[in-house]
Amino acid sequence: MFRIFFFKVQEQCEFRTPLEDKIRVMVRSSALKAPISTRLIPSVQMTSSKVLGEITKVLQSNEDIPLDQSFTIDIIGGKAPTGSGKSLKVLDYS
Repeated sequence: MFRIFFFKVQEQCEFRTPLEDKIRVMVRSSALKAPISTRLIPSVQMTSSKVLGEITKVLQSNEDIPLDQSFTIDIIGGKAPTGSGKSLKVLDYS
């Protein structure tokens, strides 16, 4: 189920150059000491397994993550610039 949800969100981001466009996933909750975050990696390399792997690391450290109203998943995409510009445009889809 998580894999299907994650794939649909990636489709909506409409990355035109998936090898250059980058994506990061952050899981936030008021019960966490710090947010769970993946690295900023090319969008084609980001899979639901990578996100679940980061969540598993936290769960193995005996920290609970309640699925309450404070639980949010942020998907942050950065499209690679087209043309001669050198800046990375960051998009927040929340």
